Amino acid sequence: MAKDKVILAFGSNMAGEQGGPVEVLEAAVSGLQQAGVCFLKTSSLYITPASGASYQDDFYNFVACCETSHHPEKLLKLIKLLERQAGRRGGLYWGPRPLDIDIIDYKFRISGWRQGVRRKVSRADKGKDVKAQYGQAKISRLVYPHNEMHRRGFVLLPLSEICPLWRHPVFGLRVGSLLVQNCSALEVRSIERLEKSIKL
Repeated sequence: MAKDKVILAFGSNMAGEQGGPVEVLEAAVSGLQQAGVCFLKTSSLYITPASGASYQDDFYNFVACCETSHHPEKLLKLIKLLERQAGRRGGLYWGPRPLDIDIIDYKFRISGWRQGVRRKVSRADKGKDVKAQYGQAKISRLVYPHNEMHRRGFVLLPLSEICPLWRHPVFGLRVGSLLVQNCSALEVRSIERLEKSIKL
């Protein structure tokens, strides 16, 4: 069966059923592998200050380039199952969680976005709010490319490590340009790259 390329982003900032955040992330990778997802490249681990509620611990984040024969809805169901198995049970929006897995890109396709948002960016556009320029993704159970990834340093930094030539399917910008345009220098400096990766 043919396999499609996908990019997944992983995060954890609290203990789960499998142990601490790193053990939870490794268990998630193992669960995906057992379900037939092949990991081609994984970034280093990054430690990122949490957004939202300030009492949270920092997040452990990484990004992986994978191949899968699962269609997007089936992949999403698998991800939600792994999140529940890790101990995720809802809670505060942007609150602490043992496991968060997002589908960042699926075969360079566009799903869930409003029509007519694609356009080239001129030099005069640099620094402007991306959502205001392009419009938002529709409210949908499954949107890809992920409708917030282009402004998240904790996704863009590890993605730039393993896929520096990747272009956003909607905006047409490479990951490095998204990082410069949408993430402050302060945010980027606050993200620490560790000299270790998740065990495959």
